[in-house]
Amino acid sequence: MFSFLTGSRRRKAYGDNLYQACVAQARAPELYRDLGVSDTPEGRYELISLHVMLLIRRLNAEGDKGREAAQEVFDSMFRDMDYALREMGVGDMSVSKKIRALAKAFYARMEAFKPGLDAGDATMLSDAMQASIEASDAIDHSGLAAYALACEASLGAQDGQGLLADAAPSFASVMRAHA
Repeated sequence: MFSFLTGSRRRKAYGDNLYQACVAQARAPELYRDLGVSDTPEGRYELISLHVMLLIRRLNAEGDKGREAAQEVFDSMFRDMDYALREMGVGDMSVSKKIRALAKAFYARMEAFKPGLDAGDATMLSDAMQASIEASDAIDHSGLAAYALACEASLGAQDGQGLLADAAPSFASVMRAHA
């Protein structure tokens, strides 16, 4: 059942698959068009981080195996961030410093969003997003918070064993979140 845990190559592929599902969802045009997230490296980082964060929260609910899976997704995200920084021309000497800063920002957002997500409170989550997300002047924070809560509910309804067996995560659509 948890065959992805039997080898490092399988674990890495598992983490990469789930991470790529987060990236695909974070690239949904509606998030940029309807919620005002800027289509910039910073805006894309914010949306990827949000989706990875929500998936990690869901995986962590599956106990030890889920936490191992969540770590694989996190590792995949930051391998990708490392690669992206290098592709953007960031020098080798600066990459690790920038990755540490991105990881610190990720954990800070995760901690800031936790109370609103735990309570299912869109206003509390919106306030945390407004305080945490950089370059966010045009973002519809309340819409983004409603979307995040809809994603959390959608992921929560998904079979945990399926996720651990490499099923694609089930995120909400932006349109469904606004309905």
